Amino acid sequence: MTIATTASAGAPDERFNGLPLPPYQDSAPCMSEPGTMHFLNVKNGDVAHHRFLIVHGCVAGAGGGDSGQVTVRHAAFPAVSFPAVDGYFKALVHLDRGANVLDFEYRQDGAAGSTGRLEVEMEPVPDKRPLRLAVMVARDSPEVFDAPLGARGAGRNDLEAAVRRLRCAAYLWQAFIAEHMYRHGFGRRTFGLEEEVAADSMGGDEQARMTARVHVVRSGRTVAEIQAREVAQQWRAPEGQRSRAGELVGIHREAVEQSGAFAAGDVVACLTLDSRWDAGEGVLLGHGAWSSPHPNQSLALFGSHTTHAWPASAAEVAERLLDATATDAAQLCDDCGECGEHWRAASVGMGAFLHMVLHAARFYGGPTGIQRRGYGHFGRAFMAREPGRAGAVRQGDEGRAHLHRADAVALRYNPRYALGTDARPARQTWPPPAVVPSDEGVVIRAEDGVVQVALRVGGTHRAHLDYTRDCPTDVALGRGRLRELLGDLADGDSVTMAVFSRGHGMAVHHNIRELAML
Repeated sequence: MTIATTASAGAPDERFNGLPLPPYQDSAPCMSEPGTMHFLNVKNGDVAHHRFLIVHGCVAGAGGGDSGQVTVRHAAFPAVSFPAVDGYFKALVHLDRGANVLDFEYRQDGAAGSTGRLEVEMEPVPDKRPLRLAVMVARDSPEVFDAPLGARGAGRNDLEAAVRRLRCAAYLWQAFIAEHMYRHGFGRRTFGLEEEVAADSMGGDEQARMTARVHVVRSGRTVAEIQAREVAQQWRAPEGQRSRAGELVGIHREAVEQSGAFAAGDVVACLTLDSRWDAGEGVLLGHGAWSSPHPNQSLALFGSHTTHAWPASAAEVAERLLDATATDAAQLCDDCGECGEHWRAASVGMGAFLHMVLHAARFYGGPTGIQRRGYGHFGRAFMAREPGRAGAVRQGDEGRAHLHRADAVALRYNPRYALGTDARPARQTWPPPAVVPSDEGVVIRAEDGVVQVALRVGGTHRAHLDYTRDCPTDVALGRGRLRELLGDLADGDSVTMAVFSRGHGMAVHHNIRELAML
């Protein structure tokens, strides 16, 4: 049975071409009275909902190339410093619950210069399922991760160091998502983290604060089992041999479930402490960049091979992302040829792990940005300076370090990214969106309102339609419009449609070409 329809009950929002809009105007304020400090993406009285906030700013009329520095002081947190280029800066700043006063001081060539003050509220969102963090350790693990010879030892490449660095990476992920959701007009929404009052490595002073909890998960498997080359994701099996790469997911799931620390429905970001670079074989053992959605616990997995390059505290972020030390392939993995310097290893490692975290929650990646191998630019989200690059890294220079509009819309109604001001859903569960044939093409129906329609051809993103402005319950797409969106189709090309709705989430339909008779 087909359904005769007229026009869609809602029209897609075509103001966005995929990149965040509207970008702030980061040139006009910097042309004002010389010496004046301006904050470009945050204003006094703004409200954030997460612990670390990315602040962009500039000092009008400042020159001097890359010899500038901005230092930020907070009464309850150690000072942090970040580079400035021609007066333009980015900084990762700590926020406490409630009112926060942040004092910025700009220096050029070590000489005191401009100052500025920013007052921001931080209101955590209660009753939101947090992302949970874990480090998996083999039962006979030496409890160390790969690091250069000069960076090994207690507190440097041991289990405690891995815990601190995973905690810091998670706070960077959280800040990145909040900044990019804000740019898309969705507020500073981001995922929560499981936090507890404990010695806080983020300040580098081990003072007791609310800080992200990292679970140490003890596997029943041995190092030899985890590092078997057949289970390494990047090992290419010679003729006559078989890869068992997927077994790493099972090893992690077994350890997570047996730990008893996690509940059904949790998303767990799990770092594999015992991954190792085998320089002789040219194989990264014990590593798999995997996402595994599951009704029990959804897992995002990543090896520890780049962890040596990650910051362990807010004060280390700039240092690590400016470290141009060449990667010694005799000791360390240059993953996919993208980690030839330590700052690159930090960006790729932390960014690729975030990519897995997003996919673990059944995330449908857009065509550009962090979900399409954009993680090589991840460090640009936090830094105004990049090794080997001339000039300031402004918002428009962040390259692939962004959330594509399709990704931001997919997160907008995800309850893990909710804000306290969001309207409460009329009910807890909704039926999945349906796609049914019509005389003209297809009709998409969602009782809770369609948010987005994304189309893929053969697994590759081809188009998306943004309905966040109206969230209609019915959307009609005729064959002509579908052909326009999909472009040329070869014989045998499969067309997949992902429909996002406000209450249900994502429903994927695989038979669109046949359903619409394209």
